[in-house]
Amino acid sequence: MRKEYPSDISREQFKLIEPELKNARKMTRPPKYGCMKYSVQYSTLNDNMNTVRTHYYIDDLCAWQNLEDSRCNWTCADGTGPGNMQTIAIECIMSGTTGTENVKARDNAARLAAYILHKNGLTADNLYTHTYWLHVKDGRTKPSDTANIDKWCAAPHTYKNCPLYIIPDWIGFKKLVDGYIKKLGGSSVVSGGTFMVRVLDPALNIRAQPSLTAKRNGVIRDKSVYTIVATSYEPKTQITWGKLKSGAGWISLGSKYVKKI
Repeated sequence: MRKEYPSDISREQFKLIEPELKNARKMTRPPKYGCMKYSVQYSTLNDNMNTVRTHYYIDDLCAWQNLEDSRCNWTCADGTGPGNMQTIAIECIMSGTTGTENVKARDNAARLAAYILHKNGLTADNLYTHTYWLHVKDGRTKPSDTANIDKWCAAPHTYKNCPLYIIPDWIGFKKLVDGYIKKLGGSSVVSGGTFMVRVLDPALNIRAQPSLTAKRNGVIRDKSVYTIVATSYEPKTQITWGKLKSGAGWISLGSKYVKKI
């Protein structure tokens, strides 16, 4: 059972005000694989959040939205850093790692994360913990160090470890999100198992995401050897992409473009 707060209301009490809340704010469009029974854009009183602002809350029953996706959140404790300024934040309400309610809340969080990532043309490799941004703020890592993102997402921090009950199985949670993105028709990412490739193409494009329509970050022209740290299959184009260890982006792993060594 989750901790109770003075601001909590019963299900019966919520049903009395639910029609007014729905009429007062435009409902967000539910995802195809619905993790949201209803999602109303309005602020909620939460006694332990104080001035913290997050885009979404989610539990075992539903999700609700506090901020429009285009607005900055205030949850990552990195001030005006990229965590607060450039991400969409989800607070998952759990009281542990076991039990029906906690398992369902975790699954709902994975569904919501998958929907948001897929909607924005991203993959599970663009998923971070709040704690990760504290390590970035402290200078222990940086977003361009893509090979170690999962390491720092799960690494403890003296200030806070969030999401507390998801971090212990961070890779498992990412795989769950990745599976839901795949069901939505998005690119599935497989991290780990690094390998080397030699570039064959004289002008191989580097994409920001594993997609043929993603922004071009640059071009490889030297036909050198590069390290791949993750792969992603794009169903629409049937292209397998490789993530460069440098963090520059993704390249096609087609036999015309590279040779695995």
